[in-house]
Amino acid sequence: MSHPYQRPVHRVLSTVELLVVIAILASIASMAAIAYQGYIKSIKTKLSTTQKLTIEERVITDFDLIVNGVDAGLLLPGTSQPITSMSTCRDFLDAMRERLATYNNPFDNSPAVTFWSGYSNEQKKGKFRITCFRFYVADIDNGGTCRMRDAGIRMTHYRIDCWGVCGAPHCIYTNADCGGATGGGWVHNGQVETFHGKVEHKYVMLPDGRRARWPNGDLMVDPVNSRQVCPGYNFGRIPREADY
Repeated sequence: MSHPYQRPVHRVLSTVELLVVIAILASIASMAAIAYQGYIKSIKTKLSTTQKLTIEERVITDFDLIVNGVDAGLLLPGTSQPITSMSTCRDFLDAMRERLATYNNPFDNSPAVTFWSGYSNEQKKGKFRITCFRFYVADIDNGGTCRMRDAGIRMTHYRIDCWGVCGAPHCIYTNADCGGATGGGWVHNGQVETFHGKVEHKYVMLPDGRRARWPNGDLMVDPVNSRQVCPGYNFGRIPREADY
């Protein structure tokens, strides 16, 4: 029988039990952090997709207004010269560079719109690239000399880094987020492209009706029409310096 004035005995947690509690708390904190990061990523992805639609609509609207002879309010940078249907596609992009300068990439706050015609695997997630593009199977950026009335536009939204190439030597972004993809090569839905204007699909045809191919297997395009319509037409140009 215990003495009525005896103080109760409190059990002290052992070191092992303390470590277990700490491990449980750390695990909960880690799961919460992962969930939060996933939430932030999903928000940024939605913002990027929404922004892509806004920019795309703005480019197409301005393009169509100019082609149809309506003043879109675009001026050649550094001048008071308006962009018209007789302006070159390159002039149009230079003017759009200023008009779209306020848009930022939700993933890294860099400029959202790029006009850099460098390799696709050097583009960051969330970027929206605009280039002059008259001919399929030609270089990424071709037809910059075409008048607006004869021009084509290529708009590319990059949904993952490096065009789905992870850990490749030519990928300039280490630890790239490739959306679950591993290894090199194109990833379905890794980028989304929209074409607008006069984009051609003309190939060199052989006498037997087959499309002619280069020794590496690529289809040969026929640029005769573009060279007739677009002054100084060429398949591509020296890529601009990346703007990020």
